[in-house]
Amino acid sequence: MAGVDGTAVSSLCKKCKSNVVSGYKCIECNSYFHHSCGKKRQVKVICDNNVICCEKTDDKVVENDAAFFDAVDEFSDSSKKIDVSIFNYVVKQKDTIICELRDKISLLNEQIILLNKIKAIENSSPNFILSEETKPEAKTWASVTADKKGKDNSSKQKINHQCESHTKTVKNSPQPIISKITKKDVSNSLAQVVTQTKMNEIINLTNNEKSPSNLNLDQDGWRETKRKRRRNVIIGKNSTEIVKGVPKYINLHVYRLKPGTTTDELTHLLKSNFPEVACESLNSKFPELYSSFKVTIMESHFRKAMDPSLWPFGACISRFLEKRKQEPQIG
Repeated sequence: MAGVDGTAVSSLCKKCKSNVVSGYKCIECNSYFHHSCGKKRQVKVICDNNVICCEKTDDKVVENDAAFFDAVDEFSDSSKKIDVSIFNYVVKQKDTIICELRDKISLLNEQIILLNKIKAIENSSPNFILSEETKPEAKTWASVTADKKGKDNSSKQKINHQCESHTKTVKNSPQPIISKITKKDVSNSLAQVVTQTKMNEIINLTNNEKSPSNLNLDQDGWRETKRKRRRNVIIGKNSTEIVKGVPKYINLHVYRLKPGTTTDELTHLLKSNFPEVACESLNSKFPELYSSFKVTIMESHFRKAMDPSLWPFGACISRFLEKRKQEPQIG
């Protein structure tokens, strides 16, 4: 590598741990990088081949990208190839989540529009005016005849006494007076009916989503869906019978152990916590830096295996991903 004084220096790359002939040099920690490795780590170029790779920064995006590239390197094989099926699955799930969020956003927008319409209708609804004036009390036949002077005959007095026994004072109750109905009032009433109908549909849709019943809507692009039937599986606990079951096992990927670590040493370390443990040595991507193993334990011990205090300091443990077997092509 061409240093500051122009001399050629050979060292290991801080990123890929390979020999560097020409590349970058950090002026803080004297580390070397290939040009491609320096771009991946997004180092800060000062001048020519001098960079700063260990400067403290608050940019969390760079740290996340570096962690992502390290995780991708762990899944790649010796030829730096990786199965893209897992990324296809992640992208597919991302599209599904986006579609669901778009549907919810559209429903919320419709609900906001309907609420605004309801508020406008309530503000512009016609007012019913009640007349405060009431009619005077109705006079009886006796009071009417008494007002007319000079006409009080004996026959009329008899009639008055008969009417008084059958007549009562009646007060007229106030009757509402409706204001004039305009075209605007009619259109507002129709909009209110349509709004209420739409709100009922949304409420029923929400209740149907919460209820276990199936949706059977053919309008507005909905289709009938059915819930998947779940198999009722039980796990036996009787261990006194002659016939015994076979427990499920899972595989763990244990890496970044000290080079030269053997399967017997790792088995002896885990035997006290996992009596059924079985270890298998794997070909590490960088065997001169660390060793990798495939550890098999019972599925019931998976939570216990995720305890960091059971593993050596600095070791990394994750679920072992099996490579998908490719079916042979016919023809």
